[in-house]
Amino acid sequence: MTTNNEKREKKNENLLWRLLRSGMSKTQLVAFTLACLLGVTIMMVAVQFYHDVKPVFGGGDDSLGGSDYIVINRRVTSAGALLGDHTGFTPGEVDDLLEQPWCRGAGAFEAGNFSITARIGLGTGGRALRTGLFFEAVDERYLDVDPTQWGFDSSRPVIPIIIPRDYLSLYNFGYASSVGLPRVSYGQASLLPISFELAGNGNSDVIEGRIVGFSGRLNTVVVPQEFMDWARARYGDGSTPQPTRLVVELNGAPDARVERYMEDNNLEVAGDKMNGSRAQSLMALVVTVVVAVGLIISVLALTLLLLSILLLLQRNSRQVRDVMLLGYTPAMVARQYGRIVLTSAAVALVLAAAATLLVRHLYSPVLADVGLSTGWSVWPFVIGAAALTLLVAIDFIVIRRHVTRLLTLP
Repeated sequence: MTTNNEKREKKNENLLWRLLRSGMSKTQLVAFTLACLLGVTIMMVAVQFYHDVKPVFGGGDDSLGGSDYIVINRRVTSAGALLGDHTGFTPGEVDDLLEQPWCRGAGAFEAGNFSITARIGLGTGGRALRTGLFFEAVDERYLDVDPTQWGFDSSRPVIPIIIPRDYLSLYNFGYASSVGLPRVSYGQASLLPISFELAGNGNSDVIEGRIVGFSGRLNTVVVPQEFMDWARARYGDGSTPQPTRLVVELNGAPDARVERYMEDNNLEVAGDKMNGSRAQSLMALVVTVVVAVGLIISVLALTLLLLSILLLLQRNSRQVRDVMLLGYTPAMVARQYGRIVLTSAAVALVLAAAATLLVRHLYSPVLADVGLSTGWSVWPFVIGAAALTLLVAIDFIVIRRHVTRLLTLP
């Protein structure tokens, strides 16, 4: 329930606002708000568009400056292939890689040293695909899927595997089309009957398998570490092969330092990750320039609004001093003018968010045509709100100092 003091304070606030708003142009206020709206919208649309197209260049995290991953191996040359140069990574080489400032972590692909033959049932009629295969194990934190029923129990052996998305595409649009086999969706692939014939070290077994996920990061058939340890002990020769490939977690997207290290150490990055990184860096630069332009427009809009308020204060300086002599503090007077800046910025932010959603709705069909699914990101709103909050805070500080200075003038 409102007390008498609260009613009196509210009445005083309204009276103060009516005294101080005289001479304020509503047309100018609308113009400043529209200019601020334009700047914030440019910033938010640029950040949202970058978020939507980032997967094209190899980025998948919903973050600005998150980690990225590359898979590296030694470059194979003609002379090296003939002379039998080693292609594995020694512990010292892995330690040197981990010491690089751009490297956040690295995991080794552990290969099996035994024979693997896979049999995959396809449709009705007993048709099946039989092929030689390979398995590799890698630390689970480098997987880009969250598989269920991951792990291996030798007492009830079932081998869960993760395969690359490209493998299924190659089968559907290459092999299956040429031999008349049915195409398989991602959902159907996890239900296909699979078995693996494992042989080596005088042992041979047929073990059931199951596809539990599809990776867009790792171009290999991944199995749990528990299975790899058990299988190498049973079918292998007792040795642990040196890893020939590493998955490297980077502090952001690959840059010139990564490329220079690869060249100096005769290494190469699997796929076109470096080319995608260059395109992503160029895209990030363009977005940064666009965001800077939007920020400059917003700064100019709020600066002009601030100058208009300061001129109004200067023109009404006698009235402002009289108000403060009646008992109103500089903070109370400044707060009335600060409301103008805050209201203008808040309206601009809300309208900019709506405009960004509208623009995203307009370009989403174009991105959908090239296989990109768009979605609202929190980053445009965060960046726009943070920029406006900083500018409003600066404007309020300047207004309060100017009001305090008016009280000390003769």
